[in-house]
Amino acid sequence: MFNIPPARSINPAVSVELEKIINKGTDNQRMSRWSSTHELRNALLAATRGPMPPQMPVGGMRADVIAPTMQPAASSPSNYQQEAPVLPVQPEPVKSSRPTQRLIYAATQLSPWQIIAITVLVIIVLVGATALLAVPLDNLAIDWNLVPIMAFFGAFGYAAYPKRGMVFLSHTVLTSALVGTIALRIGSQGYSWQDYALAIGVSGIVMELWTALLPLVERFTSIQAWVRELIWLILMEIIGMIIFFGLLGGWEVSLNPLMWGFSALFGGIGWFLGDLIQQFILYRRTGFKHLQ
Repeated sequence: MFNIPPARSINPAVSVELEKIINKGTDNQRMSRWSSTHELRNALLAATRGPMPPQMPVGGMRADVIAPTMQPAASSPSNYQQEAPVLPVQPEPVKSSRPTQRLIYAATQLSPWQIIAITVLVIIVLVGATALLAVPLDNLAIDWNLVPIMAFFGAFGYAAYPKRGMVFLSHTVLTSALVGTIALRIGSQGYSWQDYALAIGVSGIVMELWTALLPLVERFTSIQAWVRELIWLILMEIIGMIIFFGLLGGWEVSLNPLMWGFSALFGGIGWFLGDLIQQFILYRRTGFKHLQ
């Protein structure tokens, strides 16, 4: 790495503030340098408005010849221009159709822990509502297998953290937590745990393989990335729920278009909340210019 000598060791007329600005702009660590030209500009303006360094002879020459001070002309009022005040740098507006980015732009005051806490709270509320409403809802003349809330989980996990294995993990773990809560409240659902393990495992593997094909779809479509991802995850949830309920209790429920519609709805909600987390974390790390 390059070791640049301090600016004042070369020219003592350079102010301490200006030397700090130069040192930060030439730091060996990229993350320690100025993050934007706006930040550098404000630092330079603040440094030039401070007290000027004393006139020191350098190599037999007057310092004011080497680094003359910038003084406004005292000839006439027309030659004097008042410096404009330094305005705080405002984040650039998000020019994107991605709904999660627009929502993040309106909620930049939240910390990462706050957004994570809100998400965890939503999940807790959903599980708690399931525990409280399981018995009264079970008494209604409705086939709740046609309303697969678990279609939320796989899309949510992948959108929040799009890595290999995330769909399978979120689908199996969160669905098992939901099914276990219902079983504790209202008892057996008419299937064995062996059948459930087979259904949740096979559906999770198929959904994981489906997301692995997502990068290949980019070659054949020209739609925006977030729209492509949303559609792909919705289709993933529909396929996953068909396999899950087909292996669990027969194909009558799995082939019901009403179940497909609710699977698409919960899959879309899962993608939205998961992508909201991902885009917010990305914003906190890189700023709006690097949002995808």
